[in-house]
Amino acid sequence: MNLTPWNEIARAGTWIAMSGQSVNLTEADLDRIVAGFAADDPDGAPLVFGHPTVDAPAYGWVSGLRREGDRLVAAFRDVPEAVKALVDAGRYRNVSVKLTPDKGRLVHVGLLGATPPAIKGLSPVKFSAGDGLTIEFSSGGDMNELEQARARVRELEAENAKLKAQVAELEGQSKAAKDASAAAEKAFADYRIEEAGRGREKRFAELVKAGRALPGEKAKTLAFAEALAASTGDLEFASSDGQTVKVAKEEAYWRELEARPENGLCQEFAAPAGSGASGGAVPADLAKHV
Repeated sequence: MNLTPWNEIARAGTWIAMSGQSVNLTEADLDRIVAGFAADDPDGAPLVFGHPTVDAPAYGWVSGLRREGDRLVAAFRDVPEAVKALVDAGRYRNVSVKLTPDKGRLVHVGLLGATPPAIKGLSPVKFSAGDGLTIEFSSGGDMNELEQARARVRELEAENAKLKAQVAELEGQSKAAKDASAAAEKAFADYRIEEAGRGREKRFAELVKAGRALPGEKAKTLAFAEALAASTGDLEFASSDGQTVKVAKEEAYWRELEARPENGLCQEFAAPAGSGASGGAVPADLAKHV
């Protein structure tokens, strides 16, 4: 399953959401998120970059959730090696989470690069397995609360020492290591471009299937969508609840295509019943398309 180590993704406190709203996240909320998580859920929580809108690729999936004190921690599965390399090189040190409005379910976990996270004080995310000590306590254990706290302090000190050593190693890395990091970044960039291209191919195929585009429009449509993806800025639309939402230019273009009326060219031609015609007559309501 290719699992990662556990990483902190949220903690209890009062935080400012992307919408500007102040959100109070309690330990009880964290417990509800854990209780509502199912690793085998087909609509489970994906690992993404930032906070995409729709139809963005997943670069892994949350395989487990648990609460540790005031922290919500997660492990991930099926993370591509190119993504692991970027995270462990420090290119994406922070994470942000998206929750349902009732704070009862985790929607996705977003990797953040230069953007500062809304939830402060989380440990840097790491995807490579370490050799540090991990201690788990059961409810029926013999250790009292003070001993558990001391064990946790020792574990944190060991993790801190390991992180310092990793930082020192990264700061003194050789040119070969830097070249490897650059190669990983390029490989990942190429991977994202290929994923985006496959997504456009799929969306156009759905348009043709639904009778909203012709096969001959494919090259022009895909080239224009790719050009819009490279442009900056979003478009604002009024949603059904009266709120203004921002949509990327390429996404707005696809939505406009998907809102086209059907061209009717996918319907079958058949002879009227009892006509005896061998080739089949054109129905009157489709004659304008012939």
